[in-house]
Amino acid sequence: MSPATEWSLKEWLNLQPKQQLFLDYFVPRDYRQAKKFPFYGGAAGGGKSYVGRKGLAKFCIQAHALYGVKNCRVGLFCETYGTLKDRQISKIKTEFPRWMGELKDSKDLGEIFLFNERFGSNFIALRNLDKPEKYDSTEFAAMFVDELTKNRVDIWDELRKRLRWPTRVEDGGIFPADFIHPLGAGANPGGNGHGFCKQYWVDHDIPHYLKKYADQFVFVPAKANDNKYNPESYFDDLMSLPDDLRQAYAEGNWDIFAGQFFREWRAAYHVCDWFDIPKYWKRGIAYDHGWTSPNCILFFAISPDGDVYIYREFYGTERLPEWWAARILEQIELDGVSQRDYRKVIDPATRQKDPRFGKPVREMLQEAGVEFEYANNDRVSGWIQVRNFLAWERDPEDDSLELASLLRRPKLFVMRDPNEPGKTLAPNLVRTLPILIADKNKVEDVDTDTEDHAGDTLRYFLMALPAPSKIPFKALSQEWQEAMSRAKRREQVA
Repeated sequence: MSPATEWSLKEWLNLQPKQQLFLDYFVPRDYRQAKKFPFYGGAAGGGKSYVGRKGLAKFCIQAHALYGVKNCRVGLFCETYGTLKDRQISKIKTEFPRWMGELKDSKDLGEIFLFNERFGSNFIALRNLDKPEKYDSTEFAAMFVDELTKNRVDIWDELRKRLRWPTRVEDGGIFPADFIHPLGAGANPGGNGHGFCKQYWVDHDIPHYLKKYADQFVFVPAKANDNKYNPESYFDDLMSLPDDLRQAYAEGNWDIFAGQFFREWRAAYHVCDWFDIPKYWKRGIAYDHGWTSPNCILFFAISPDGDVYIYREFYGTERLPEWWAARILEQIELDGVSQRDYRKVIDPATRQKDPRFGKPVREMLQEAGVEFEYANNDRVSGWIQVRNFLAWERDPEDDSLELASLLRRPKLFVMRDPNEPGKTLAPNLVRTLPILIADKNKVEDVDTDTEDHAGDTLRYFLMALPAPSKIPFKALSQEWQEAMSRAKRREQVA
């Protein structure tokens, strides 16, 4: 075959239907059909790495063919150089023909695949994300991140800053003024970035600072059996894995995944309807301090049976301790009980002077009218306590997810928001607790690179949990009042 006359881009791409759908968003022929943040995968074997490198190749070729763009840089990223070499560089060597271009490692451009002049000398920069700040002054016209869940959200944000290309260049054509420069990604469930990937693409819960791009987030799920080039036995092998691995890698389940720290969490069991909390129930407040990282405050109520109900959450960044104290006092007033009725515990790190404020945070809260005691920060014991309260047991034959059918009920519940159906009164705890992962070096502890602030707050309180309240005589049903009266008379006679 003569590549100059008979080569077909479509044949070379050789895409499966799900891969083609992804590229229809990532690099369509008509750029007005593109999405800025397309996401592919969700299970093993769907061809994520393949569609990433082939998609960037199409971008480079198409940029020159349609717009005359030359010397354009796009970026193909993996979390480490080892994974970049295994997943991408080794494949490019066999899949990209020499007449198309060549792998180069130059002093000026780093490791790249450089397309020949026929394709505008555009190139794919092959990069790892151990230190994304080293690309601060680098521009990329398009990007693809392989296994995005292996990277934190701040790394994804760092990459977004570099997603641009000059509207005018001295040598070569230009992209249309309203061209959409895409940042595509592929991943399996699990990893430090699992939480934000699930939030943005699977749940389509877009944070306020990205709301203008809400319609630019699109998820194309794919499984191993969507890729005809996998051996017939591959999907069966995935289905034979242990439950958490099977659900993540075979079924693409984003709620249960390998490495998940609290596999006990089920919204069906741990989220309950709102009810008026009796005034005599003991209460609690736990506080995990943060500034750039989120500050978290949770309110608790403890039933006479020892069940713990979470009914309020305050969560945010860059607020003074006085501001948080005001929110606490407002909620206490709404609760209609005395501040003395709350067991209040705070992150022990607040005993140190905070350089931002010149004094300890706990002291500032006390001056603002809320006094806390220091929490027990035994992390391993604290996580065991959390797990004990989340724990449940059901009949192996029962898959109804009905709380009443459980052989053992959990002891921890988060209340639903009575004013907003589908939401809870502790949304960030509900969002982040199920996505915490184990520390690779200390499996009994949570990886602190994950968003663990609400989890820490919960841990502080459960380690300081007061004994349940006794039910006042007047709060008992008439039947129980009569029974207790009879028992008291018998004791007096005896």
